[in-house]
Amino acid sequence: MTEQPDINTGTEWSKKDLFSLRNRIEHGRTVAHLVAFLMRSEAEVRAKAAELGLTLPAVPPSAESQQ
Repeated sequence: MTEQPDINTGTEWSKKDLFSLRNRIEHGRTVAHLVAFLMRSEAEVRAKAAELGLTLPAVPPSAESQQ
């Protein structure tokens, strides 16, 4: 997979970003998916999730559940 640039890292989180973060965590998306989708660093995604009291998935979902 080609790495996406972290072009949003360091910028303010929009309402849309926060919705996407919450929604995708609720649907079991991996941290790698969140980082690529939001175009932010892993550290920033983890910090925002912690700030909001959101629990990131510990184990990526199986390939079967993503199909």
